[in-house]
Formats: sequence, structure tokens, C-alpha cells
Amino acid sequence: GPAMRIALFAVLLCAVAWAQPPDLLLHAPFDGTADPAFARGSGLQQGGLLTFAPGLRGGAVSLTSDCLFAVPGNFDPRAGTLACWLRPHWSGADSTGHYVFCLYGRRDQPESWAHNRFDVHCAAGQCYFSVYPQTPGGSVGIGGSIRTWRADEWHHVAVTWSNISSGQANAELHLYLDGIPAGALTGKRIDVGPTDEAMALGRDQD
Repeated sequence: GPAMRIALFAVLLCAVAWAQPPDLLLHAPFDGTADPAFARGSGLQQGGLLTFAPGLRGGAVSLTSDCLFAVPGNFDPRAGTLACWLRPHWSGADSTGHYVFCLYGRRDQPESWAHNRFDVHCAAGQCYFSVYPQTPGGSVGIGGSIRTWRADEWHHVAVTWSNISSGQANAELHLYLDGIPAGALTGKRIDVGPTDEAMALGRDQD
């Protein structure tokens, strides 16, 4: 898909463990560079053509080109949090689909776009957080309204997931928009298999 017309300030990925504070996996502040300030894995895989602009504090990246980070060590499909500040160059009511984050299933598996996938995308007044399980049957997801968003305003988006692939009907998905709970799913079994080795910001992974 086309690159998303968006400015992004600070991406955080955390692994969540019960009764413990979150463990930071990846922090990319995008203050003049796409290289992460912290990464448990190998960090940036592709981002040499990105440009930078003023952010809320320091800099921000303009996602007009590919921005890919390594998955191993930086993303836990079982439980985690993804959070970012973004400034879309489109209104929330825009009917065009825009991706904030996308991770496909492992590329050597059939239809990797339809299985073992995580994504956050916006379209037609909604921001969606979707997980595509290992078995066929479509995605599981939640959404919240962004219809009041105006172009070139800063907004905060955060999603959390837990108990994925636990073997029980206890998985949870949560979406927060500007710090306010906007969507939730609980009490469902969601089994996810191997994912791709790279995750994308600002675009679909096709």
C-alpha cells in the first residue's frame, strides 16, 4: 500500500508482565534520526529516505517512505503495548485507509497478510486495532471514533494486547485515543503463530 502521509513523534513498544512494570522493548523518539534510542533487538531495518520535522518535543519523522524495524526482541505477540504521537495530514473523516502500524505473518506461510498479523489503521472516521489469528476466519479487532480529528493536529494512539496464544478464552485488546479508552475486547481465545521479521510504521506491509 502507499506510504502514509503522517508525522510521527515517539514510538514505544513494551512487553507487559503481570504484577511487574512494563519492560521496554523499543523506543524510537525520531528526534532527527529513525534509529531507536533503545531496542532489545537489532533496531531499524529500513529508513534511510525518511525526512524529519518539528515534533511536540524535539523532532518527528515524516512517514513518506518505508520505516521498518526488526521484530525479534522488539515485539512480543503474546502481550504488549504500542504507543505513539501522530499528526496526520488528513482529517479523521477521510475515507481513505491509512496505516499507523502493520506486522504480517511469517512470509513463508500462505497468505501471510491474512494470518498472524497485527495492525493499527484509520479509515472513514474510525481508528482500528486488529489481530489476525493463525486459523482462517478473519480478524479480531476493536475501533474508536476519530471523526472529529482535523488535519495536522497531534493525537496520541495506544493499543494493548494480552493473553494472546494462551490456549484459553482470556485474550484482551484495548485501544486508547488521546488517553481515553476507545475500544476493548475481552474473553476471547486468540491464537497467533509466527510473525514476519520486520514491522512497518505508516504503511501496510504488502
